[in-house]
Amino acid sequence: QQHNNNDTTNNNNRKVLFNVQNYSKFNNMAHFVISIVMATIITLPPDVTPTMCSPTNLKWNGVQVTPSIPPYGQQDVLLTPWAINVSAEAPWPEHPNPMMQRTTWCSLNAVWELDRTPTTLSTPPFSTQPLPETILVPFPLQAALSGVRNNTIADNMWYRRKFDIPSSLFSTMGSILLHFEAVNWNTTVYINGKQLGSHQGGYDAFHFVLPRDIIKQQDNVLVVGVNHPSKGVQPRGKQKCGDLFHPFGVDYTCSSGIWQSVWLEAIQDTAYVVPDSLHMRTATPIGRGIFLNLTVRATTSSTDQFSILITVIDPYSGASKQSQLPSTKNTSGTDCFVTGLVELPNSTHPHMWSPSTPTLYNITIEVVDYTYTYNQKEVPLKVYDQFDSYFGLRTISIINDKNNIPRPRLNSEDVFFVGPLDQGFWPDGVYTAPSDEAIAADILYHKKMGFNAQRHHMKVEPRRWYYHADRLGLMVWQDMPAGGGASTYQEWLSFQDIFASEFVSMLRGRGNHPSIVQFDIFNEGDGTKYNRSIPGPDWFAKMDTLARQFGQGRIVDICSGCDSQGFGDVEDYHHYIPYPTRMSMLPYNSTLRRASYVGEIGGFILDLPGHEWDGRMGPGMNESGCIATSHWAGYPVFNTTSDMTDRFSSLFGALSGNTTTYGVDGNGLGYTVEAFTRPISMLKTETSLDCAKACVGNESCVAWDWTWQNATSPHTPMVCQLYDSLRALAWQNMSRLPSTAGHKGFKRAGASSAIYTGLTDIETECDGFLTYERRAPKYDELAVQEAVADLLRV
Repeated sequence: QQHNNNDTTNNNNRKVLFNVQNYSKFNNMAHFVISIVMATIITLPPDVTPTMCSPTNLKWNGVQVTPSIPPYGQQDVLLTPWAINVSAEAPWPEHPNPMMQRTTWCSLNAVWELDRTPTTLSTPPFSTQPLPETILVPFPLQAALSGVRNNTIADNMWYRRKFDIPSSLFSTMGSILLHFEAVNWNTTVYINGKQLGSHQGGYDAFHFVLPRDIIKQQDNVLVVGVNHPSKGVQPRGKQKCGDLFHPFGVDYTCSSGIWQSVWLEAIQDTAYVVPDSLHMRTATPIGRGIFLNLTVRATTSSTDQFSILITVIDPYSGASKQSQLPSTKNTSGTDCFVTGLVELPNSTHPHMWSPSTPTLYNITIEVVDYTYTYNQKEVPLKVYDQFDSYFGLRTISIINDKNNIPRPRLNSEDVFFVGPLDQGFWPDGVYTAPSDEAIAADILYHKKMGFNAQRHHMKVEPRRWYYHADRLGLMVWQDMPAGGGASTYQEWLSFQDIFASEFVSMLRGRGNHPSIVQFDIFNEGDGTKYNRSIPGPDWFAKMDTLARQFGQGRIVDICSGCDSQGFGDVEDYHHYIPYPTRMSMLPYNSTLRRASYVGEIGGFILDLPGHEWDGRMGPGMNESGCIATSHWAGYPVFNTTSDMTDRFSSLFGALSGNTTTYGVDGNGLGYTVEAFTRPISMLKTETSLDCAKACVGNESCVAWDWTWQNATSPHTPMVCQLYDSLRALAWQNMSRLPSTAGHKGFKRAGASSAIYTGLTDIETECDGFLTYERRAPKYDELAVQEAVADLLRV
């Protein structure tokens, strides 16, 4: 891949926004030629220059370990256009945390040693003997880009690498912080033979302080033990763990081990802001500024006072405004929790963040001893800590509109969410995108197609993903990854504790991003109940309370695609219907200001030859994995782009009510909102495939409303049971809108969203706007753009 001369994301200035007029970034990717006109987007300061801690030293006891080479040339690997530029010396070189950028840092991403054979992690590999394999960090074990690409699940793994600390960091440091952006799932870390600590969780960042009496400038040995329970109850989202992966269904390849960046950061002695302790939210009334809180940790004793000096830069005029938060006595080994109002440079004209104008303010935060006034500004006598950050001003709520219909309101305007379901998988990196440019390209594709939002399904991304959403202007529904699978009641209780803890970590770790406007806690009932019982209100109440406490400034969707039991802010219905005339929605509630969402629709299948992730036959079938998955899930299959685009246009016509443009089914009278009353009592004791096929196209049942239940053992035939009690309850209470609803469309009738499955194909689920490797569009893109624009204009 080559870049044109106007490429604005070079290493020297990676934070320059895509201020795009006819932006053509990706060579040999004609469908990614972006031709969009955006409002002026403010330029953020450049990233800290990427720095690698040191080349990986793989020589042990005089023996040189040969690193694995990512299999770029293998014919059976489906590669994205960015894979060819992945560097084994410096993968993912960008600063991992744009919200908290110090200049004193370096990356540990590189080739590491790997041992995935241990049955336990009781004996760390401190010896000088080479480990059996190598792996390219930060790609997971199962990814082609890792150089391993092993499709089995390794419950226990040892990672090891040597590194030097650059003299610029070592000579001026007070302490060194070791950061892990995410490891799946239970991590224990050692440096030079000393255990630093452990962490549990697969999606959140964590760090350790490297003891000064242990580390040295050269030949430090970092050992990381990872336990990834293949059959645990921990949150895993759509990863299929516990068995060998196979090309079938709507769960995908697992990602074991380190799957996000590892890096070092030098801080000064005396005091510093604790990583991930910075939290910002928009103050009301708008224009006052932001409420900010953070934690300052004192590292040495001192009689000095310290305070927090904050400088905010107006994104248009360049004017600055300083705020000084209350000072605190510095006591060694203590944490100080600092909070206060940070004012804007021009409070009478605040610049609000939105998808059309994703304005961001630059901010510098300093921990100082005390200040004196010079030229009407506070000047610190001594700076203990300093870093750059940014924030966006926005509000989100649900307010009844002029027709008394509860609608999401962004800032002061009603908003209709329209966009794809994005699950964040990659054919060459699995859970890890091949590069920073790749994730920016995905978000740019949303902008190209006219989408203003997306639902990020069952996965928490690296912080740089949300940074791109912030700066490019994309509203995000952020899912909590599902877990569960408890076989005993005690495991169910353990799952609840783990799920709640990781949920709070997600809320705190991603809480500063203005792009995240909603948190989705559960999906289609996953993790809501034990042994198929009705979800208990206490469990929903606990999670709702946590979302309000730690996810302030967001809409809460307690259960997307299942019965909310009155918790959260919305009623969210999933409806994978083959024809628009069968489309339904749940009722809104004006009194309680509960909005009605169409939270998942679509699922249209088109299998493009030459772009399949795996062209092998599905298990026990005489058809490809894509087609087998469509039969299993009940998704409609199309033979041509034209046919599938026509159906998409009809579906969006039902949402917008624009029947003149998109036509209707049969009688030409438009679409009606119908309550499903079809029988759901059919039982068939057959093989799973025969059962699935029996449901497809059968008027007495709908395939998306059955679930599997094993009759006696894994070796007996499955029972296809069409029973879903939660949806049955929803159907009984479904809003029966008048027949004129078809003429005015679902949006005017009260729906506030349309989330379409999905952004890309994923393995054998071939229902994307793009193929899995992002090389070919599957729809007529102009028709999709027109349908989306019509829906947003209503």
